Amino acid sequence: MDRINPLDIPLNPVTKTWVCAIGALAAMTSMNWVSIVKLVFSPARVFSEPWRLITSFCYFGDLQVLLIQNIVVIAQTNDPLEAMYLYKIEYMPHAWVQFLDKDSKAKLREEIEARKTYDFAHFMARIAVSIVATVVCLSRWVDVSREFLLLGPVLEKVILYILCRNTPSEYISFMGISIMAKYLPFLTHFIEFLFSKEFQKFSLTFHQGMFRAMGEFLTSGLVKQSLIVLTISHFWWYIQFFYLEYVDVGFSTSTQEEWSKAYTAIRKNRSVWLDLPNFYRYLITPPWYYFVTRRLLKRQEIIERLIREGNFEAPEEEENRSREGPSEPTEAVEQNVFEAINPIEGSSGISRAENEVLE
Repeated sequence: MDRINPLDIPLNPVTKTWVCAIGALAAMTSMNWVSIVKLVFSPARVFSEPWRLITSFCYFGDLQVLLIQNIVVIAQTNDPLEAMYLYKIEYMPHAWVQFLDKDSKAKLREEIEARKTYDFAHFMARIAVSIVATVVCLSRWVDVSREFLLLGPVLEKVILYILCRNTPSEYISFMGISIMAKYLPFLTHFIEFLFSKEFQKFSLTFHQGMFRAMGEFLTSGLVKQSLIVLTISHFWWYIQFFYLEYVDVGFSTSTQEEWSKAYTAIRKNRSVWLDLPNFYRYLITPPWYYFVTRRLLKRQEIIERLIREGNFEAPEEEENRSREGPSEPTEAVEQNVFEAINPIEGSSGISRAENEVLE
């Protein structure tokens, strides 16, 4: 009988890593190996105890039924978003891709497809950084540390909001009930309020006056947390999945063209130093694509130089010739490519030519 591997669960890599980290920290705290005080987030100890930046996102409580429920919710929200997540070449800064030809963009799309896991990890990382930065900044004026001791549930709510905004008409199972996705983020905040101590305070003060009860409600810690979570969630959804997807992309569909035309006048009147669309692109683009686009651009320049010298065929011509059938001079042409690249690149050898041109 084969042994069951506890890590062999049907989840995508980033979600699986997060779930395993949650389970590991829960086991460590349940066995008193680690103190909970050392895991929670504290704005005053961000730089002196940097491990809290990771543990506060991976600790959801000790081993109990509530922890299992949180893991199930993460599997139902984070995993589908990771499965459908795909960074697009249209999201990249124009300065990185504007000089790439059709063949280079096709190879760039292949690079993006191969890096889906890393792109989603970067997506979650920048959301986590924005949560930390928001809490640290607000803690200078407003006491929000109690509401953000555990940042993992906050990240979970942000992911849930983005998933529901991307699939508003689908139904998601919540507590055994199928609910339309567009209502689920607000429903979770409302249910959390019903089972919190804030609701008990609201009920007690309601008998003393409606206005006093509303004041207690609006200044409660749970309302502060909900407003911050919804603001961060909508910010990231709006930038990547609405603005750059439908507003700032002037091709692909007529709808995008209409949105682009509608914003043309506004974009012409903006200041040169305040290029928000381009700023959004730099904000959401993983940094490794800068080096990928530079490598593809260098490869493209080498091929164009060889074509001008007559030592290489354009990708379109090479594809047409391959459809007609192989010809005898193929090996001779490849040999001419290597001989032509060597004087251009110096004494780098054939292997470098193969890596930069024929990959």
